[in-house]
Amino acid sequence: MKVSFLLSGAVLLIFVNVLAGQDAPKECPQKAIVDASRERFERLKPQLDALALNERFKDDAKRLAKERQRVFDENPAPPPPQVIPEKAEAPSSEPFLMEVEDVFKIIGRGTMVTGRVSRGKVKVNDTVEVVGIRPTKQVVVLVVEKNRKSLDEAATGDNVGLLLSRVERYERGQVIAKPGSTTPHTKFKAEAYIQAKEEGGRGTPFTGYRSQFYFRLTDVMGVVKLPEGVERVMPGDKVTMEVELITPIAIEKCLLFTIRERGRTIGIGVITEIIE
Repeated sequence: MKVSFLLSGAVLLIFVNVLAGQDAPKECPQKAIVDASRERFERLKPQLDALALNERFKDDAKRLAKERQRVFDENPAPPPPQVIPEKAEAPSSEPFLMEVEDVFKIIGRGTMVTGRVSRGKVKVNDTVEVVGIRPTKQVVVLVVEKNRKSLDEAATGDNVGLLLSRVERYERGQVIAKPGSTTPHTKFKAEAYIQAKEEGGRGTPFTGYRSQFYFRLTDVMGVVKLPEGVERVMPGDKVTMEVELITPIAIEKCLLFTIRERGRTIGIGVITEIIE
C-alpha cells in the first residue's frame, strides 16, 4: 500500500511538472540584443581601462577619449534587430498589426494611413482598431492600396495604405490592429543596456531618470524607477527598470525600444512585463 501511494505521488508530481513546463513563460528572444550590447562593453573594458592607465594620455583627456572611441569603432555593436519580420517568416495566422507611418486626409473619401504590416493580414471591409496615444477607436478598412494599386488584402511585410471609414485625427506611432489583439499601456518592466560615452551614450550616471523612449515609430516621455538597492546606473551597465510613460501607447511583452536623450540613442531595452 505504501509503495503504491509513493508511485501515485511520483506520477502526480511528474504530471504537474509537465503542465508547469507547458505553461512556463518563454524568454524573449529580443533579450539577446540587449545582452550582446552589454557583452561587447565587458569584452572591451580591459582595453579601455588600460588606456586610462597609459602615461601617454595622463594629461590629455581629448586624446584619451579619441583612443577609447577608436576601440569601439574597431569593434562595432551587433546589428540592430529587425523589429518587423520578413513576409516569409511571419505566420499569417498572427493577429494583424501595422504601425502608422504617415496620414493623409482624402476629401470625400476618408483618411488614408500608410505603413508596413508587422504581422498578420488585413482585408477590405475588415474592422480594425486604432490603438495608442488617443482613445482606441474601431474603424473599417475601405481600401487596401500598394504602389497605387488596389488589393483585396495585405500581409506581413507589405508597405501599404489603408483607407479608413472615419475621418479622424490619426498620428504617426499609432497602430492599426485586429480588435482586441493589442491594448495601450503606460507602465512596464524592462531590461536595458545603457551605452557608454564612447558608444554615443551618457557620460554620467543617473538615479531617478526622465527621458524619451522610442517604440516602433513613435517616441514618448517616460520616468524610470530603479529597483530597490540600486542607487544609480553607470554608462555601460545593464539594468532592470520600471518605466511609466506619460502617454498610453500600444506596447507588449518582448517589444524592443531605445532610450534617447537630446537627439541621440543612449540605451536599448526590451519589455519583460506589462504592469498597467
